[in-house]
Amino acid sequence: DADFLNDVKIRIPNKEVLTCFRTKQKFLYGENNPYWFNQAKTLVDLLMENKVEESQSLIGTMLKEFLSVRNSGSEFYYHGFMTGVLGLACAAKGIEFHEEIESGNGFSDLILDNFDTKTACILELKRTKELDDCFAAAQSATEQIIKKDYAAKFILRRYQKIYGVGIGFAKKSCVTNSLGNLVEGSNIL
Repeated sequence: DADFLNDVKIRIPNKEVLTCFRTKQKFLYGENNPYWFNQAKTLVDLLMENKVEESQSLIGTMLKEFLSVRNSGSEFYYHGFMTGVLGLACAAKGIEFHEEIESGNGFSDLILDNFDTKTACILELKRTKELDDCFAAAQSATEQIIKKDYAAKFILRRYQKIYGVGIGFAKKSCVTNSLGNLVEGSNIL
C-alpha cells in the first residue's frame, strides 16, 4: 500500500524506556492532562453543534501541537488521532463513540451519537498529500456520506439532528466540510 511506503519501525530498547513512553503517552493524551482533555471535550461539543469552522480551527491547533509530520503519511494515522481525541472525551460527556461500524451501505469512519438529544455527527476522514487538496478531500468525504447513506439508521430512529462532516487532512492541517443537518433533506420526519 502506497500509504505505508517509507514507514519507519522503531524498537523500544528496554522496559524502562517502554514504561517512560507509556507514561508520557497517558499524560499527553489522557484525562490527567487537563489542557488536552478540555480541548477534546470542546471539539466534541463543536462537532455535535455542527460548528465546523471552529472544529477545523481546533483540530488544526491540536495537529500542530501533537502531531509529527513524520506520522502524517497515512489516513490511518489521522483516523487514530481523531479516535484518541474523541473517544475519551465522548465517554466523559456521555456520548456514544463508534469507529468503523456498519452504517447504511458501508462503514463510516467515526460516529458521535447522543441518543438522549437525538443528535449524531458522522465523520468521514480523507488524507491528501498537498494542503491545496484538503478541501477536495473533505468534499469527497461528504460525498461518501451521502453515497453510502451513513445517516439512514439515525433517520429511522427519528433523530432530529444528524450532521455529516468530511475532514480532509494534509500534513499538520485540515479542512472541514459539512452537509448540514441531514434530517432536513430526508423524507422521514
